[in-house]
Amino acid sequence: MPLVKLAWRNLWAHRSKTLVIGGLLLVAIFLMVVGNAFLDSAMVGLRKSFVESFTGEVIIGGKAEGTPSLFGVLSGTGIEASPLVPSPERIAAYLKAQPEVKAFTTQVTGADQLNVEGNEAGGPFVFLFGIDAASYRSLFDNVSLLHGNDLTPGQEGILLSQTQVDRMKKELGASVSVGDKILLQDFGNAIRQVTLRGIFQSKQSNQALELVAYVDPVTLRALSGISGGSSFVATDAASTSLLGATQPDELFQATSIVAASSKPTSSKKLAQLLGTRTTASEADANVWNFFIVTLNNPADAPRFIEQTNAWFASQGIPAVAEDWQKAAGPFAEVPLMIRMVFSLAVFLLTIVALIVIVNTLVASIGERTSEIGTMRALGAKKRFVWGLLFTETLLVCVIFGLAGMALASGFIGFLGAVGVPASNPLLQLLFGGATLHPAVPLSVLVSSFVLVVVVAIVAHVYPVALALRVQPIRAVQTRTE
Repeated sequence: MPLVKLAWRNLWAHRSKTLVIGGLLLVAIFLMVVGNAFLDSAMVGLRKSFVESFTGEVIIGGKAEGTPSLFGVLSGTGIEASPLVPSPERIAAYLKAQPEVKAFTTQVTGADQLNVEGNEAGGPFVFLFGIDAASYRSLFDNVSLLHGNDLTPGQEGILLSQTQVDRMKKELGASVSVGDKILLQDFGNAIRQVTLRGIFQSKQSNQALELVAYVDPVTLRALSGISGGSSFVATDAASTSLLGATQPDELFQATSIVAASSKPTSSKKLAQLLGTRTTASEADANVWNFFIVTLNNPADAPRFIEQTNAWFASQGIPAVAEDWQKAAGPFAEVPLMIRMVFSLAVFLLTIVALIVIVNTLVASIGERTSEIGTMRALGAKKRFVWGLLFTETLLVCVIFGLAGMALASGFIGFLGAVGVPASNPLLQLLFGGATLHPAVPLSVLVSSFVLVVVVAIVAHVYPVALALRVQPIRAVQTRTE
């Protein structure tokens, strides 16, 4: 306690230097708490948006050269078509036997253009989710029907979002409504005609859902030419031009894709293709690209994924289980990249703060050389002097660190109450919704405070070591002069 009193007296005596060092610590911890609170809140919102919209906690797909996602396989050249999930009956039996599995569904995935008969050019690009309507809706209550009805098991049909309907009117000049026939045209000019059963609006502001249309799995299997003994038909390079986009605007504005290397299909050719296109057989009814799984306890996902992949290996099944981030594919990549950039910025801020604090402490302790030498001349051991300066540093860290945490918590609390609106599609994706209500987790406060304290302690080591090298008699002489 006497050491604390003496340290406090010294800080007050050198309050200008104390305020400079303390101010740097306060700004550093304020920025770290606010930044990490934003990122943590955005990550929670992003995860909630995807998990509750279409990814679940776990997806299971066939092995591929790349990372499987519900939108295709991420590879170095973009996104490729998804392989079929092997041994679906065995996987379904395995999932039913796992107590941690809450529910699961199956899905076929594709990517095509919307069109109407009589139109010469391709229309809006969409991701197609071929779903088992009954089990899918038991997992995801993610859309509100504006017109028509949901897909019915055993019935052909497609659900389009209001955004997609509006884009068809803008790009094709076609006003479509429930009951109309929609043409699904892949990039190899394969055509499938399907009835528009309903028009929906996403319940969450998830930009990925704006690119998704729901279709019955039989139609999508026939369109893609998949069966129990084959995988997705590969699309050409032009078909992956949007999928391989690296700029956020390219990906999230979802402009129409018209393959530069392919010619528009004429109305006559459309009719011919519609009349000759093969259909999927009943034997292919259990052919899927993915199992989508929700768990009773989402925190069990990492362990369940590891356990499931180990079971696949032991059974010789060429399948892989992945988490929601991998399932979201390119739509989770951008927020994660932003998080990495911010983490790098925090690291650089820490280095800059360390350098500035070291320089300030060198100047501050340099001015106190005679004071330190006098204490040494009066019999103070190096350990006592070091302990005194260490206590001073801790006091500055505690006082200004707590002040910075309080200011940051108040600022985040205010933003959490009023909300931070997402002004563009990229921010909506990053925030996991139209508005972000940030909060400060206890872990962020603790980690930020610990980091600042560590930086301050490390910063004071070198200046104190310099001061203790001065001989006591030299310091006393300097003071006398």
